[in-house]
Amino acid sequence: MTTPPLIPTGSDSRTSGKAPDVLPSPPVGTFCCSLGSVDSCESTQLGLTCVFVYGTLMPGERNEAVAARGGAFEATPARLVGFRLLHLLPEEYPGIVPGEPGEEVRGHILRYRESDWPRVLPFLDALEGVHDTPPLYTREGVTVTLESGERVPAWVYVYANAARLARPGAQPVPGGDWRQVGERRG
Repeated sequence: MTTPPLIPTGSDSRTSGKAPDVLPSPPVGTFCCSLGSVDSCESTQLGLTCVFVYGTLMPGERNEAVAARGGAFEATPARLVGFRLLHLLPEEYPGIVPGEPGEEVRGHILRYRESDWPRVLPFLDALEGVHDTPPLYTREGVTVTLESGERVPAWVYVYANAARLARPGAQPVPGGDWRQVGERRG
C-alpha cells in the first residue's frame, strides 16, 4: 500500500526542563479550550476541547485527515512560546522540545466537540506513541497564544526520545514554522 505512514508531531520535555508556558497536566474531563478567558475554562461543560498541533496534523499538511479520525474539529492559528521546533531526518517529521523564552512554535489549536473528546485523546496518544516503551512523545498541558493575542490552554505532544535527539538529523526549524521547511514530505 502506498499510503504514507501516520507520522507523529511532537518533542522532548525531559532534555531541558519545563518551558515557561507549561501547565500542570489536568486530568481528562477537566480541561477544555475556550475562546473566552483562560480562567473561564473550568471544565468541559463549555463543550470545547483542544490540542495544539505544529506539523503534519495541521490543516493543509499530509496528515490533516488523520486528525479528523478522532472527530470533527475547528482549527485556529496559534503559537506556543518557550519551545523549539525540530525537523527530524531521515524520519521527515517534526518534534518540539522546551526552548528559550524567546523561541516559539507556530501551529494551530484543533478544537474538538465535547462529544468527540473521549475518543480524540486516546487516538492522539496512540498516534504519538505516548504509551510506547520508551514513549516517543509526552502529552503536556500548555498555554498557547491565538493570533488575536488571547491565551488559551491546550494539550501538546512534546518529543520524548532523548537518545534520538543526541544523534545527527535533529535540525532546529528557523522561525518555528513547519510550513517553512522546504524539504519536508507532504
